[in-house]
Order: sequence, then C-alpha cells, then structure tokens
Amino acid sequence: MKKDDLARLHWIRKQREEKALKAVIARQSALLHAEQAAAEAEQASADQASRARDLERGALVALVGKELRRHDILNLQSSLDAAADDQQRLKAAEKQAAEARDARRGELEKARTSFRHHHREAEKLGQIVEKRNMQAARKRLVFAEASDDELHGRAAPDLLHPPAASRSEDA
Repeated sequence: MKKDDLARLHWIRKQREEKALKAVIARQSALLHAEQAAAEAEQASADQASRARDLERGALVALVGKELRRHDILNLQSSLDAAADDQQRLKAAEKQAAEARDARRGELEKARTSFRHHHREAEKLGQIVEKRNMQAARKRLVFAEASDDELHGRAAPDLLHPPAASRSEDA
C-alpha cells in the first residue's frame, strides 16, 4: 500500500471517528431530554395523585354529618372517577417517558461502542502512518548523507546495514 493511500485511509477513519463522536453527543442530548421528560411526567403524576387525595378527603369531609342523597354520591363518584382516569393517563405517560429514556440510554451505549471502535481503528492506522513516515525520513537522511559523501569524494558508510563487530574486538 502506498504512503498516500495510507494517509487517505487514515483521514477517512478520522472522519468516521468524528462522525461517531457527533453521534455520541447527539445521543447524550437526546438522553438528557428524555430524562427531563421522564422526570416531568413523574412529577405530574405525583402532583395529580396529591390533588386527587386532597379532593377525596375534602369531598368526604364535606359529606360527614350530612344526609346523603343519591345525587351527592353520584357527583362524588364522578369526580373520583375523573381523578382516577387522569391518574391512569399520567401513569401511562410516565411509563412511556421512562421507556423512551431507557431506549435513549441504549442508543447512547451503542453510539459510545461505535465511537470506541472507530477511535481504535483511527489510532492504529495513525501509528502505522507515523511509523512509515519516520522510516521514510530515516531513509531520506541516509540517502542525503550518502549523496553528500559522494559529492565530497568520501566513501559513504552503509548506514542501512552497519558492519558487524570485528572479531579482534571479541578476543
């Protein structure tokens, strides 16, 4: 593979890594919104439950000691049924918001996994490109020194293949 091909591939992988990072950021934002919506739904449900209890207590206190007519009982039942319906509706919305929050958490985890994968790929290729660049720079230096020696009439040492240690040094 040519040096330019490796550099191009590295650039492409860095672009994928950036795209994956942007996806993580978008998923984090979506999770934040989903968490806020879930908290708001939970608070609305709790507030409605408190109002329903207050309504029930107030209605019962108002009926204590009174002669009850069928109309009074039907009105109380109707208002309590409406409060129960509201509570069920709000509980369903709370459950839906919690499910959406959990789905956003899953999406964020997938995006993070994808980012880590793309980051590792880009880093590995970056190291390979850097290693090849360093090797190429060393070769250019060796050839430049060899050319300089040839211009000045000196014998150029073989820097790519240094001579083995002489046997007299071993003795």
